[in-house]
Amino acid sequence: MIGSSYFMIIWLWIFLKLRAYRRDILWMSLGASWIGLCATYLWWIKDWWHPITITGTRIGIEDLFMSISHLGIGVFGYMLIFRKKTDGMFSWRPIFIFHFLKRFSLWFILSFGTTFVCFYFLSIRSFESTLAGMVVAGAYLLIKRPDLLKPMVLNGILFLVAALPIYLILEKIYPLESANLIYYMDKLTGLTLLRIPIEDLAWYWFLGFFLGGAYPYLTKSKYIDNKINSSEVATSA
Repeated sequence: MIGSSYFMIIWLWIFLKLRAYRRDILWMSLGASWIGLCATYLWWIKDWWHPITITGTRIGIEDLFMSISHLGIGVFGYMLIFRKKTDGMFSWRPIFIFHFLKRFSLWFILSFGTTFVCFYFLSIRSFESTLAGMVVAGAYLLIKRPDLLKPMVLNGILFLVAALPIYLILEKIYPLESANLIYYMDKLTGLTLLRIPIEDLAWYWFLGFFLGGAYPYLTKSKYIDNKINSSEVATSA
């Protein structure tokens, strides 16, 4: 709960600062939170981590908070920190929703489907399976939108940096014990950095990379400097 609350605070900060995107942050974070819950239930808690929930269940309210916050941070964090916006936004027009869902469905199938096949049919650990899914979906996105490479790389670094403080905080609360309390250390590589499992560090970078181009890809827009006014955007377009 401490960890999930930390990320929810970051999510709330992004939500309050990006006024023009509040509606999109809210509905995308809530609407897609089921993906994180499914991933947690289907593979991560089987051989990666086993955090204690307040309810004592396999997944809890903490997992919902993590899913909501990670989606919001991963998709919109780059815009806030690097002072970017997009030259187009989500629309509720039927034709827009149709193309949005079509792009999302293919992207989701590539990511989730690759992970599912690797984990359940090839018996690959959930860490490698998850990374395979994000790499495949990320590569597809870059093939479609090579202009998003830089934002995706920077967003991966940004997400990793944002995640580090909570690990250091937990280490202070549970010195030398947090890893064994949370992770299946015997099923991981055992490699750590700052006493953080290397799997988690890699996951945060790849998650930031994976989500860094999500919004412009799904809305068929481009990142532009937030200081450019509307007339300049219209002229450049």
